[in-house]
Amino acid sequence: MNLIRKDFDGVGIEKAFQRPDVSRNVTGISHGPGAGPTRRAHGRFPTTKLIQSGPRMRPLIRLLLTALVPLLLAGCSTVHSFFFEELDRQEMRISVDAAFFHGPNPPTASDQQEMLELCLGKRRPGNLDGFRISEAAIICASRGSLERSDELFSLAVQRSSDMDRRRIMLNQIIQWHRQGSGIRDQDLSPVLTDLSHTRALQLVEELQNRKQDYLVDRIYSFMIPRSSGVALADVLLQKGLYEYSMGRSSLAVAALQKTLELREDYEAHLILGRIYHEARDYDRASLHLEKAYASKKEPETAFLLARLEFSRKNSAVALDWIKKADEKNARVVELHGLILLSLDAGANPEPLLSSIGYSDSNPVCLQENRPFLENLELCSVSNVYRLLSPIRGRARIMRSWFGTTNPWNRKATVPYGKRQY
Repeated sequence: MNLIRKDFDGVGIEKAFQRPDVSRNVTGISHGPGAGPTRRAHGRFPTTKLIQSGPRMRPLIRLLLTALVPLLLAGCSTVHSFFFEELDRQEMRISVDAAFFHGPNPPTASDQQEMLELCLGKRRPGNLDGFRISEAAIICASRGSLERSDELFSLAVQRSSDMDRRRIMLNQIIQWHRQGSGIRDQDLSPVLTDLSHTRALQLVEELQNRKQDYLVDRIYSFMIPRSSGVALADVLLQKGLYEYSMGRSSLAVAALQKTLELREDYEAHLILGRIYHEARDYDRASLHLEKAYASKKEPETAFLLARLEFSRKNSAVALDWIKKADEKNARVVELHGLILLSLDAGANPEPLLSSIGYSDSNPVCLQENRPFLENLELCSVSNVYRLLSPIRGRARIMRSWFGTTNPWNRKATVPYGKRQY
C-alpha cells in the first residue's frame, strides 16, 4: 500500500490508503521532532504490519474462491434441477386426477414420464391408446401449453370410439372449464349427438360421481329441451334425484312433479314424500308415500310411512306400518320400540333387539402386496370392530328408548308420548 512521506496520525493513515500516487517505501518515512515512543508504537508499526500482511493474504483468498465457487455453482445447479424435477412430478400427478375419465389401468410413474415427454414433443405418440394421449393432453394444459393440449385431445378422440370417445371429449370440456372457459351448447353437441338418452344419462351419472356439478347442470339444460315422451320423463327423474342429493329441494320437486305429469313413478313419489316430510308438510308427504307403497310394496316405504305417522302423533297407525317394515333393520327396531313406549310407558321393547340382523361377512383383509405385520394389524382391528358393532348398536338403541343403557333405570325417565322432556 502507498504511504505519505511525513509524520501522520490516524487521519494520515486513512489519507495514505486513499492516495495511490505516493511512494511505497515504508522505511523512508520521516519522523518529526515531536514524535515520541508512544507515537511510534501506536502510529507507525501497526500500519506497517497491516500493509505488509495484505499481499500475503491475496493468494489464500484466490485459493478459497477457486475452491468455493465451483461448489456453490454445483449446489445451485442441483437445487435448480431438483426444483424443476419436483415441478414436473407435481404436474404429472394431474394425469391420475379422479375428476377426469381414465382407462382401465391407471398410469404408472413411468407412464406419466412418457406422457410428459409426449407433451413436450420429445417422443411420438406411437401406439398409445386414446386415454393415455388424453392424459398427456391434461398434463399439457396444466403446464399452460393449451394449443398442444388441444392437438393431443384431437388425436385422442381420433384413436377412440363409442363411449370412450365421448368420455375423452368430456375430459377436454372439464379441462376448458378449469381454465375458466364457459361451456356452450356447441361444445356439448358432439358429445351427445346420435346417443340414446339412456347412454347419455349414463355419462351424466359418471360425471356426478366425479363431482362435476357444473357440467352436469349444463348437460341437463341441454337435454331437457331436446327430449320428449319417455325420454323426457327419464331425464327429469334423474335430474330430480340429482337435485335432491345436492340439497336443492325446490328444483327436485319441480323436476319430479313434471315426471309424474308424464307418467307414474315409484321413485318420484318416494323422493317427494321424503322432501315433504322434511318440510313438515305431512299431508302431501302421506299422499306421495302411500302412492309409492301402492305401486311397490317395499319395506323401506312402510318404514317411511311409520315414521311419518309417528311424527304426526298417530302412534296406532304408525304401529301398523312399522310391522310391515324390515324387522332386522336397526332403524326399524328403534322406531318400533319408540312407538310401543309412546302407546304404553310400561311396555318392554327389549325383545325386539334380538331380531336385529348384523352382517356376518368379513371382508378379506389380507393383501399380497402388503407387509405381513400390517395385514395382521388390520385384520385384528377389523375383527374386533365386527364383534363390537352389535353391542354398540344395541346400546345406542337402548339410550334412544330409555335415556340409558340400563333398562332398570327407566323409571326415572318420562315416556316419549307425554312430550314432557
